[in-house]
Amino acid sequence: MKKALLMLVLLIFLTASVSPAYAAGPRPNDRTRGRTPFALVGTITAIDGSTVTVRVVVGNRLVKRYYGQEVPLETNAATRFLMKDANGVVYPIILGDLEAGQNVSVNGVLTDNRWVATRITVGARLIHLP
Repeated sequence: MKKALLMLVLLIFLTASVSPAYAAGPRPNDRTRGRTPFALVGTITAIDGSTVTVRVVVGNRLVKRYYGQEVPLETNAATRFLMKDANGVVYPIILGDLEAGQNVSVNGVLTDNRWVATRITVGARLIHLP
């Protein structure tokens, strides 16, 4: 009986000591700091300064509700622009090399309702596009 009582007391103590950690919620990560990663495939419809507008064909869960819509993607000095040629060779390009009508894959982060592209690749194997 004493062992059972001791075990019960230890169990209550452990539960009480762990509860505040669970109440604090998940550890901070990109999602809890307002930065949500996205990935999408689509076609460039416009380029205006450093903003590239893409009609979304497919993407990750975040992008799903934007299928068929145009999304303005902000670019900055950290954005990488890449071109993949017919032989599969990937090489860097610049924003000025992008053109409306090109099919692209894009990775980036959604921050404060702003779509910020971290990488735009032209000519990647885009199985979702004709």
